Amino acid sequence: MGLSAFPAALHAETPMSAEDFEAFFQGRTVAAYDEAGLYEEETFLPGGKTFLRSLDRCRKGEWWVEGRLICFTYENDPQSHCWGIYDRGSWAIAWPDDDRRNMPLVMKPSVSTFTCEGFLGT
Repeated sequence: MGLSAFPAALHAETPMSAEDFEAFFQGRTVAAYDEAGLYEEETFLPGGKTFLRSLDRCRKGEWWVEGRLICFTYENDPQSHCWGIYDRGSWAIAWPDDDRRNMPLVMKPSVSTFTCEGFLGT
């Protein structure tokens, strides 16, 4: 599922606040898609904690707010990754550093069962 399936997404106006982000994401697992398809999945836990699963590993992470951006760090990756994230109803769209010159990620509730079995010592 590429970004072409979401043309209206490119016109989102107001980024999510910390409260909006938490209300939308907490307790959910979200699948993130880039132009090539499924990019990763992330489960959002209370207290700004996350589990990020890419094709080859799971990592614990955290999120926080910096100005209008939602930022993340993950274990074994000290660099923060900040996004402008926009609510589009039942899904969201995120631009790295809220820079529209970059390709965004489309974030939709995951239809798969998220597991870190075999990762993180489980």
